[in-house]
Amino acid sequence: MDFKLHISTDLIDAYLADLVAQRPLADRTLLNFRAELTPLVSVGLPLTRQGAVAWISVGPSGKELAPTSRNRRLSLLRTFIGFLMRRGVLGDDPTTLIRRAYVPFSREAALAPRELRRLFEA
Repeated sequence: MDFKLHISTDLIDAYLADLVAQRPLADRTLLNFRAELTPLVSVGLPLTRQGAVAWISVGPSGKELAPTSRNRRLSLLRTFIGFLMRRGVLGDDPTTLIRRAYVPFSREAALAPRELRRLFEA
């Protein structure tokens, strides 16, 4: 089921204030969250399943986002929607059926044995 809620800057401001009240967040994190959510206002994208998939998948330049970026956006949108549901602004979560993007495991990101030894010896 799709829900035609349009996002406003007031809702984003209230969401960010709620996040700060729940847990300490770095100023940079809040700026990033605002920067991610604000285009939803300017584009006027309705908060529907289709709108959520479009926002999660495509960046500001119009290019498809990498799987990790899509997952980060999905996580942000889900917490925002949770806030809207707790406030009674939204009845159901349009992201429920949206799956996280597959991110292949990379061994290159792991520390080498020598680096691990140096870490634990420090």
